Amino acid sequence: MKKKIILLILLGVTIKSIAQTTRSFTKDFRTSSGIYGSVEVLVRTATYGFASVQVQQKRTIVKGINSYNGNDLAAHGMSFPFECSNCYFYVSGDVGLGSDNASFSSAGSVHKSSYTIHTANFSQEVKDSHNEGVKTQGYSSWERYGFITNVNVSGVAGGDLGRVRRAVEALKRAEREAENKRIRKKREKEAKERKKVKHQLVVRAQVLVLIKKTKMMMKMMKKMMRIKKRQLAQHLQKEFLHQKREEKRKRKSKNSRNYYWKYGPNRSNK
Repeated sequence: MKKKIILLILLGVTIKSIAQTTRSFTKDFRTSSGIYGSVEVLVRTATYGFASVQVQQKRTIVKGINSYNGNDLAAHGMSFPFECSNCYFYVSGDVGLGSDNASFSSAGSVHKSSYTIHTANFSQEVKDSHNEGVKTQGYSSWERYGFITNVNVSGVAGGDLGRVRRAVEALKRAEREAENKRIRKKREKEAKERKKVKHQLVVRAQVLVLIKKTKMMMKMMKKMMRIKKRQLAQHLQKEFLHQKREEKRKRKSKNSRNYYWKYGPNRSNK
C-alpha cells in the first residue's frame, strides 16, 4: 500500500486536479407510479474522515408519467418537463483510491437544500495504510486522490410528484365522468328508441284492432243489409199477397152484392 501511495504522490498534480474536482452525475429514474425523469447529483470526496463522500442534489427534472403526456394533463395544471422543487432520493455508489475500490450505501435522503455524508466500505487494510500515511505524510491521500466512479439513485419522491399523481387521478375522474356521461346518454337514447318503438307497436296494434273492428262492423252491416233486404222483400211480398187477397175479397164481395141484387130471394120468386 505504501508503494501505491508513493506512486500517487509522484502523479500528484494530475491526480489531485482530477480528485479535487466535484463530479456531476445525471441519472434517470422511474417511480413505482410510473413517473419518470432524471436527477443531477454532485459528489465529491469530503474532509470528514477517511473515505467520506459528500452528496448533494443539483436538480431533479420530471419528464412525464407512463401512458400520459403534458397535453393530457394540461387541463389539470400539469405540464412536462418541469424541475421538482421538493424532490428527494437516496444515493449509493462506487469509489476508488489508487487501485483499491469500494462502495458506499445510502445515508439518508438527499434534499435540494442540503447534502449527505457517506462512508465507503474500504477494507481494514486500506484504512490502516491510509491512517499510517496521514501520520507520516501529514495529509489524507483520500482527500487528495480519492475519486467517485459511479452513483446509483433510488426512491425518488416529493410533493411535486404527488401533484403529478393527483393530476392523473383528476384526469381519470374526468375520463370516468365523461364515460359515465356517454353511457347515460347512450342509455337515454336507447330508452327513447325503445319507447318510440313501443309507441309505434302500440299505435300499430291499435290501428290493427281498429281495422279489425271496422271489418267486423262492415261485415255486420252487410249482414244486416242482407237481413233487411230479405225482411223488406218478405214484407213487400206479404203486402203484395195481402193486397191481392184484399182485391180478391173486394171483388168477391162486389160480385156477391151484385148477385144478391140481381138474383136475390124476392126477385127469384117472381
